Amino acid sequence: MAIYYLDGTTLLNSSAAFTDAGLTTCAADGFYSDGVSSRELSGCAFLPSQTCGSCATPCGTSVISNPFSDAPGVYKIDIDSGSSTGAVILKFDPASVPDGIRVTYNSQVYNKLSSPVDGYHASTNAANVTYIGASASDCGLSGSTYTLNDYFYGGGAFAATGATESVTVAAGDVSTSSSAPGNCVMVIPKANTSPSTMNIEIVGACSTSDWGIEVNCPSPLTSLLSNANSQESSGLACSEPLVSTYYHAPVNESSTPGNINIHDWMFIDANGGTTLGSGWYSLADGTTFQVANGVIIATGTCPTYELVDCVTGVTVTVSASGSFSPGDVISYRLLDPSTGLPTGDELCGTLLGAGSTSPNAVIIFQQVRTGCDAVQCPQP
Repeated sequence: MAIYYLDGTTLLNSSAAFTDAGLTTCAADGFYSDGVSSRELSGCAFLPSQTCGSCATPCGTSVISNPFSDAPGVYKIDIDSGSSTGAVILKFDPASVPDGIRVTYNSQVYNKLSSPVDGYHASTNAANVTYIGASASDCGLSGSTYTLNDYFYGGGAFAATGATESVTVAAGDVSTSSSAPGNCVMVIPKANTSPSTMNIEIVGACSTSDWGIEVNCPSPLTSLLSNANSQESSGLACSEPLVSTYYHAPVNESSTPGNINIHDWMFIDANGGTTLGSGWYSLADGTTFQVANGVIIATGTCPTYELVDCVTGVTVTVSASGSFSPGDVISYRLLDPSTGLPTGDELCGTLLGAGSTSPNAVIIFQQVRTGCDAVQCPQP
């Protein structure tokens, strides 16, 4: 942010703005604001004040792109996220030449992204800008210092502010990929209705910069039922009961909310405030997934079994592993085909053997019942 000097004690009682403390060099013509009022400077003289409206761009606006691909700079965008709560999904595509990004919201810095190509990217410093792009297009960012022009986005376009910034790129800030990383996803939690403004900084330090950014409005993430504690392997995760709810933010181009793939984000809350701990987890449809840094890095599949229901005699296919043998009586619940989540009452069935089809039910307790009767296996 540029620093200006007034010849009065406030914006309202000043007659002009200057770029130096000695008040010898007039600031450039344009609008100046103290956050409440704004005044236009014309010919080194302020015009009458005006009440400030919001300079922030509404969330959900179509993709904002860099209009000056051959102009290095620090590009700033204020986003109004509105009054809703949930997770704000930011998508940032740096193309090949690395660009940096950092978001500040409610005094907290966010700089972690996941690429649909190779997953997790972040500066080693939680407060710094994270630079992503293709390694082959890196212009020698690490350890370099740049003097860059400032640009601010308002009214649907970027405009130069007339200020410059000195930007030093630390070695840990650069997290490049073997190819262009694609549309990378950052999740910003908005747990309260206010504040609503999110400050985005995009740093293009190389001679070319061709990024695009999209910021969605806050919305709760899709929930998934899984095991309470992370496990060391896919098989161990299959043996755990499904008793905890986690939340999914798609990154992989093949993913949709609730249908996971590698590189997707996983959280323990619907706002995306806290990432899921590292380790293996299982889902009701028999899928397993491994998490590191809050991002899915591998997936697997649980074995299936066939059961015959104790009351109806209908054969169902369940997902889960464990020490089961033919004849064991096991509790299960059916899966809702539209959500993939357990639904309805707890049922019981007798194990027939290994399954050969996709599961339509899930074992909910790993212990074996002693019989298919009303005492050991009560039915609704």
